[in-house]
Amino acid sequence: MLTEKQMQYGMWLGKPAHLREPKTRIELAKILEVTIQSLSRWAKNPEVLEVANNYKKFEAKVHLDEVISQMTKRAIDGNSADRRLYLEWVGELGKEKHKDKEPLGRIEVEFVTKQKPKDTN
Repeated sequence: MLTEKQMQYGMWLGKPAHLREPKTRIELAKILEVTIQSLSRWAKNPEVLEVANNYKKFEAKVHLDEVISQMTKRAIDGNSADRRLYLEWVGELGKEKHKDKEPLGRIEVEFVTKQKPKDTN
């Protein structure tokens, strides 16, 4: 069972580094009134690491709608790499199924160039 301080440390670890407050482990140790050695020991604790991973997932879900919206916009307005990433994400294009295929930008070109000429008679 984790202490409240260990839980707080796990959540701090789970935040992206640029969003952490306080910014350093030294500052956090002072606030939690523990030693740096304690933080180092806690960082190896599977329960603390589980808290950190769960917090990362929580933070990711908070922004998921925004990420999906931006990804969709880039797939519509962007280049072939943006479209490929989007199609892979929605499951319409798998790396295993299509690993021998050309990138999406070339598929359209090949389709146009490989069509049989129309009979003009």
